Amino acid sequence: MSLYIQRSFVAGEPDTHARTRAEWLDLNRNLYGALSGLHSGIKVLDLADYFCDAVVCFAICDGQALYFDDDHMSVFGARRVAGALARLLE
Repeated sequence: MSLYIQRSFVAGEPDTHARTRAEWLDLNRNLYGALSGLHSGIKVLDLADYFCDAVVCFAICDGQALYFDDDHMSVFGARRVAGALARLLE
């Protein structure tokens, strides 16, 4: 977890953004490009829909860290997408 996120978490800030949604999309541009070329039957869950609002992507939401470190979801973050992932796999 980055120092910025650690400080926000310790300070008790309930919602802390890590980057803008535009930055998220830019960082994942290659991934989105690769996914768009997959077979049409493959289902994709866009995590930006669960970690971002229209403008920013959150690292802390409702006082809970969404990430364990810079790239891996925390248990809280995983729970946030688990239901959607389960539905996608049905």
